[in-house]
Amino acid sequence: MSLIALACGLHASRPASADTMARGFPLGGQVQVTLYKGTAGLGDDRDARVLMDAMNVPLQTSPLGPGKAIVDSGKLLNWTCADRGQAGFHCALLIRPGQIGTDLQSRTQISPPQVNYLASGEEALTLFKMLHPTSPGLFEFSNQEQTLKILATPEKFELVYRE
Repeated sequence: MSLIALACGLHASRPASADTMARGFPLGGQVQVTLYKGTAGLGDDRDARVLMDAMNVPLQTSPLGPGKAIVDSGKLLNWTCADRGQAGFHCALLIRPGQIGTDLQSRTQISPPQVNYLASGEEALTLFKMLHPTSPGLFEFSNQEQTLKILATPEKFELVYRE
């Protein structure tokens, strides 16, 4: 399975000290959000490491190293993370546009890259079970740059990315 993962967030001022970078890349009508260590060999890859550790799914072998993957039932969200050894942790989230008004919804904007992904009902519960909660009944993540946010409960899974 290819290592492409999910990332999302709310726009805010970016701290100059962020070592892990999140960037959105348009791919046709979809957006790939990638989290990676900004400086080779130096710095911290906290954001990507936190996202991989948060994934409550089995470790798999991949071309980039040991990794994990979460994919929703409609394949609108493909979230993968890998441990690339000395190169650090790397996550990629591929979000495809989806139909509004269903349990799985996704909106993508190409320039500047923006993503809104929402799952509710059984889909949200399934995705929530693939995460280690940050507190009872809740998973929250926001990257150092404040561009990616993931909020999940058993009833609702939301991912937002803004550059």
